[in-house]
Amino acid sequence: MESYSRDWMLCKKNDLKYRTGVKKFLEFAFTQGKGNQVVSCPCVKCNNERRKTRLEIELDLLKFGIVKSYTRWVRHGESFECQVDANALDDSHQNIEHNYMSDMLYEAFEMATQEVDAEVGEAVDEKAKVDIRGDPSEEAKTFYKLMEDLELSLYPGCKNFSKLSFLLKLFHIKCLGGITDKSLSMILDLFKEALSENNTLPESFYEAQKTVKKLSLNSIKIDACPNNCMLFWKEHANADECPKGPKKNIDVYLQPLIEELKLLWNVGVETYDASKKEKFRLFASLLWTVSDYPTYGDLSGWSTGGEKGCPTCNNYTSSEWLRNGGKYCYMCHRQFLPIDHEWRYDGASFGGTHEIRPKPKELTGEKVLEQLVYVECVTSFETPTRKRNRRKDQKNKC
Repeated sequence: MESYSRDWMLCKKNDLKYRTGVKKFLEFAFTQGKGNQVVSCPCVKCNNERRKTRLEIELDLLKFGIVKSYTRWVRHGESFECQVDANALDDSHQNIEHNYMSDMLYEAFEMATQEVDAEVGEAVDEKAKVDIRGDPSEEAKTFYKLMEDLELSLYPGCKNFSKLSFLLKLFHIKCLGGITDKSLSMILDLFKEALSENNTLPESFYEAQKTVKKLSLNSIKIDACPNNCMLFWKEHANADECPKGPKKNIDVYLQPLIEELKLLWNVGVETYDASKKEKFRLFASLLWTVSDYPTYGDLSGWSTGGEKGCPTCNNYTSSEWLRNGGKYCYMCHRQFLPIDHEWRYDGASFGGTHEIRPKPKELTGEKVLEQLVYVECVTSFETPTRKRNRRKDQKNKC
């Protein structure tokens, strides 16, 4: 090959530069193949593990894309000493991140990317976002404006950030650090002043916020009682003080999560499949959580202390009260050994007893529900506490 540039490998599949690069790669691979009719296919699906014909590889590369890390084509006759374009490799991180953000915009707006018709070599737009007059719809206009911001450098010569990527990272830091709108506005003004005059940052925090809100990335802040007894949420959103309730109850803070989990399980949410370019209803469930033992008790609803302190053993927990220690000790672990294990019958080493009981039965979901049928919520009561003052600049903001 005359050029060893690999920058086309980082382009989207519908890009003309990518399709041209595919043809040059195939020319190189089958020239080096010394007459072989099949060579390794470097598409994402095959990953050089299958050998295919030239036409099959071309179709796969146009449909699935090429493995982006395969920048030295040693499986296709290229020498290890061959020089690869360093600039393309140095910019790979930025290009890949750019592609991720571009894909995010396509998925967020459910815009059809131009898929390649491999037989005719032309790009076909699956659906046009236009109104009845043939003009772009409002949704399409928003999408195209965001794509422009994604392509627009933060300042002339900047390779690490576009206008959109910088704003998204800035607002991400705002959310993680709990930065107020006023503080972020001052930070944005400082960046605006520090960068070159030709920078593309918005003129104000308000303009920056409008750009980010177009992606529907808003967050909603919910006030909580200082005693952790309730959330000022839903029907209590406008309350000035809390009803009497349990103190320091983690269930209070799980309410929004539980509501979303119920929605995902019972109703589902409409989601966009970027690979098929179509909508589908997504259902989901929470399979397990990872936490320490005390938190395990809080989340499971079964006390991890006291006489029956094992959620797994449940009512079959073996425990013994230590009078001098003033707490329960959990014994009889030999139940979990094989029935013929020698330690089960070693009374001399284990308090003079033999252990002939099988291990406790695993609790099923149906059994858990049976135990919860007659459970009533017992709450402790606290003096009503006035609602925490909510700062105006923190109400329903990103």
